[in-house]
Amino acid sequence: MSEMKRPTTDNQLGQANILFIVVGVVETNSVGETERLLDEYTSLAKRQYEVLQRSPYAQLSRREAAAYDARLLRIKEISKEIIRLRSKAS
Repeated sequence: MSEMKRPTTDNQLGQANILFIVVGVVETNSVGETERLLDEYTSLAKRQYEVLQRSPYAQLSRREAAAYDARLLRIKEISKEIIRLRSKAS
C-alpha cells in the first residue's frame, strides 16, 4: 500500500500515534481473546469426547445429558465468537 507524502503538523502526528496505539491494543485484545476462546473450545470438545467414550448419549443420565448439551451450546457460542473476532481483526 503506497502512502501520499504530505506535510504534517504535530497534531496530525499525535493523532496518528494515538490511532496506532488504539489499533495495536484492539488487535492484541482480539488475539488474546481468540486464544482464550480456543483454549476453552479445546477443553470443552475434549470433555465431550471423553463423555461419549464412556457412554453413548442415549445412555447418559439426565444430569449428564444436560451437562453435555450445555457444553455443546457453549462450544457453538465460542465458535461464533471466534469467527466474529477473526473477521474483526482482518
